[in-house]
Amino acid sequence: YSFCTLLVLQPMEVKKRTHEQELLHQLALVDGTCPRNLAKEFKEATAFCTKVRNSHFSSRRKKIGDTPKVVIDVAGGMGMLGALFLIFEKSVEKAIVIDPAQCEGGRNRIMKAWGDRLATGEPSTSALTYRHECLRTCLPATIESLIKGGYKHTDILVVACHACQHLTEETCSIAVNYKVHIAVMPCCQKLHEPHWKQMLAQLNDGKNNISVGLLSDMILAGRLMGLGADSHYDVKIALIDEAITPMNRIVIGILKTSDDTSAKDRAHEKLARAYKNAHRTAG
Repeated sequence: YSFCTLLVLQPMEVKKRTHEQELLHQLALVDGTCPRNLAKEFKEATAFCTKVRNSHFSSRRKKIGDTPKVVIDVAGGMGMLGALFLIFEKSVEKAIVIDPAQCEGGRNRIMKAWGDRLATGEPSTSALTYRHECLRTCLPATIESLIKGGYKHTDILVVACHACQHLTEETCSIAVNYKVHIAVMPCCQKLHEPHWKQMLAQLNDGKNNISVGLLSDMILAGRLMGLGADSHYDVKIALIDEAITPMNRIVIGILKTSDDTSAKDRAHEKLARAYKNAHRTAG
């Protein structure tokens, strides 16, 4: 036998692909290529999706049926992020991509690779849809349409992965105004207000190395937290692997429900009892 024949006859162990690897493989099979920017966007989108799912689609929330049913992907381009939420989370019924740019090549790749996974069951329809309009008008109109159609505020999750700071702030402002879930991973952060620039200089002062991006993301998280009774969100910051992208902070805002409020009230009552008992003992 020749060497090549022996290679064919020799049984080879093929390592099974993970779910994520299989999805990327399907994207590459569309035209037999996997451009570097496509692979990078896929890694960012899957990492972002995983972190957000851990918060908005936690086992506790799934148990009580309190997970988003619609994902609105702002500046979503080809729609990869919205598609991943549809694929990974059964509770997500539809994903809407809002982006003025019509990324036809990427959009066609998504549909050819994952179209069967995104089908609604109706002939020639997909759970992933696109709206090529301005964020300022399209996002409010989309949320209003969903609520009029019977969705609750807690059914809606607005996401933006690597939107610039201005776009991120616009997105958060609209989402907060309509009281829906939020998850954003900003990029290209800047400090426009002089007092924040001055604070950053004072914080660093040759001793620390706090970046503009870090301070900007912390400010955004603080704004989402609000103050006292005006706070509608539980806010956290999640990190994806810095090797995927250095701009790796996700600001997550989970809209509070009546259950969340009652849990907070119970915690306050428990603290009040403990405080009272401590003073009684001291007396």
